Amino acid sequence: MYGILRVTAATVLLLLPGAVARGEDAPPAPAPTAPADAVVATQAHRYFRIGLRAQVSLDRDGGDGAVLNPGIAAAVPVTLDFAYGLGMRLAFSAAHYTAALATRWNEVPGDTSTAVTYVYPFDTQSEDDNRVITYGLTAGFNYEVTVPKEPFFKVFQPFFGVGVAVMWVRTHPDVPAEHDQLIDNELYEGADSKDFDPWSLQVRAGLDVYGGFHINVSRSFRFPIEFGYRMVPVPESTLMWATEGYDYAHLEYLINTFNVGGGLEWLF
Repeated sequence: MYGILRVTAATVLLLLPGAVARGEDAPPAPAPTAPADAVVATQAHRYFRIGLRAQVSLDRDGGDGAVLNPGIAAAVPVTLDFAYGLGMRLAFSAAHYTAALATRWNEVPGDTSTAVTYVYPFDTQSEDDNRVITYGLTAGFNYEVTVPKEPFFKVFQPFFGVGVAVMWVRTHPDVPAEHDQLIDNELYEGADSKDFDPWSLQVRAGLDVYGGFHINVSRSFRFPIEFGYRMVPVPESTLMWATEGYDYAHLEYLINTFNVGGGLEWLF
């Protein structure tokens, strides 16, 4: 029996180096993988986005000083995300509205006691000759609803946001025909000249709220549908190019519009 044990021990000692060598050549154990939900979440997200928007602005009550008719607007939103779904958006925009605007001037130059106010609608002019043109920047926070487990939200992804709108507002009220003395000066270049009517230029701030949903076509491209509300108060302002002394001015009014539109968006 003792002899058999000696032979067995010797055999094990002879085979042990080969077994160790084979163990060194064995492939390493696979690394642990992340849960499937985490993979889906990271694949669905991008941290920088740029888009294009075309919008129709629906008319709203502009207060006592104006009524804005439906207009058109365009925007270029740029979004940077801080975390998954939560980010900050900057949107450069431009808009044009036709409007009915209330104006006031002195009947006698320099005499404020003779001030007269013309309130829309005017009998002697078309509302289409009144214009409000804005250029601006809106800055705020937005959130995109992210439910990675739900296939529906991978394609139709809701979002909403709120921010501050800083607008460069140019107001163009037309001059009633019977009061052409208001523009009868050296600046007047005739009815066919560009911007012959008096206008004001103001920088104003207000509220911008928006929401909608994205239609995700691929990981880098999608179509947004957006609904928004914008409210920017525009105070009374004396009009440029008006005859000195008449103090021709538009009254205070409100840019108070609902915006509906859509466009394109690229994700980086």
